Amino acid sequence: EDECLPPNAWVNKEWSFDNIGSAFISLTIIAWGETWESYLWGAVDSTPPHLAPNMNANPALGLFFVLFFLFGNYLSINLFAATLIDDLLLHNEDLAHLTPSQRAFIKNIKIMLAARLPPPCRPPEQLWRRVLFRWMF
Repeated sequence: EDECLPPNAWVNKEWSFDNIGSAFISLTIIAWGETWESYLWGAVDSTPPHLAPNMNANPALGLFFVLFFLFGNYLSINLFAATLIDDLLLHNEDLAHLTPSQRAFIKNIKIMLAARLPPPCRPPEQLWRRVLFRWMF
């Protein structure tokens, strides 16, 4: 720790996990995929307080960041696509400039959104099948 006193000091990144607000912004950046690798390697090399970072000291955190990136990126892309489709469906009268295949796609989306799911199946009578049924559904 004495070696890190000025002029040599460890400085946190602009967005870190030191407080809730900064952590939320960091996770948002990771979910959108912007420079998420630097957060990944910073976490993998992290050590307890007052110790120097050590290469690959905490590889389990790497799995968390990769999974969070995959699910967060998937969710953010789906939200973006859903917003675009919702906006397109909202402005139905502006379909004159679309090609026939695009009109067919919009028609199919409307059919899928209006469809109702069938009623759920009854559980089986046998105990072992009912347990398996409830586990599956």
